[in-house]
Amino acid sequence: SVIFEPNVNDGKFVESEVEQERRQLLDVIDSEFNDKRIYANGQLIKNMCNNEVFGMKRYGTAEKIKAATPESLYNAWKNMLNTAVVEIMYIGDSPSDNAKEVFKNAFSKYDRQPAKITTQIVRSASEPKHVTEEMELSQSKLVMGFRTDCAVPDEDVIATRLMCAILGGTASSKLFCNVREKQSLCYYCSSRFDRNKGILTVDSGVESENIEKAEQGIIKEIDDMKNGLITDFEIEAAKKAMINMFYSTNDTVSGIEAWYTGQLFDGGFKTIEELSNEINAVTKEQIVNSANKLTLDTVYTLKNK
Repeated sequence: SVIFEPNVNDGKFVESEVEQERRQLLDVIDSEFNDKRIYANGQLIKNMCNNEVFGMKRYGTAEKIKAATPESLYNAWKNMLNTAVVEIMYIGDSPSDNAKEVFKNAFSKYDRQPAKITTQIVRSASEPKHVTEEMELSQSKLVMGFRTDCAVPDEDVIATRLMCAILGGTASSKLFCNVREKQSLCYYCSSRFDRNKGILTVDSGVESENIEKAEQGIIKEIDDMKNGLITDFEIEAAKKAMINMFYSTNDTVSGIEAWYTGQLFDGGFKTIEELSNEINAVTKEQIVNSANKLTLDTVYTLKNK
């Protein structure tokens, strides 16, 4: 297979194939730069986690990609087979024994010493950082990063997930209904919680003249949650939306794979029913408590020149 038997010549990868992959990867980086929403979110994480491995781009940098050689990539491939943590998902009607045996035999040829994966969790932020970048664009981007003092395997992760959904994770969320719809401060405004890293982000597309108002509006919605201004409707709507999302993962093979990959990172396997029951059991008090743990770390603004 291509994993275990790549095209190798004289102890290195074939140069023409390396150049082809190099061009494709550089194109991917360029495409992310051209999608300003993706770019702005990436810049927030880069600045927010500048002293953490998490702050590195997933594809690396264009400079390092250009500097890679057929020899260095071949050595990286060998190191990967020896040290990478490998998780294999098998989804289908047939028994998995044959597939398991194939991979077991393939990896038995290597001196496997898997690296230990650790994640640095920064519990809270001190003084918020403000980073502004200017370029020619039609719509400015405002992205805010918060530390949640909560990450897997903490017990209050489930309450923080629900708190994030109420804030900006659904069509009935506070950010969507108030900042976007009622105040018309954003083209879009949503929140996302990375439970493995303990980071909550809010990203929005705004007119340049509304950047400050949008930031204040987002902070107000969070302050309202900290003060307990959360309705029963908001809680129930968020619970239903999350549970519906859980069940929708069964609709596709990729959804099933994503579900169990998430469970792997969470350090234990739960069924959709079990996680749904945990969501339904979260109280308003727990949600308010999670909101009060939020501390603003970084505000990144990409605005028109």
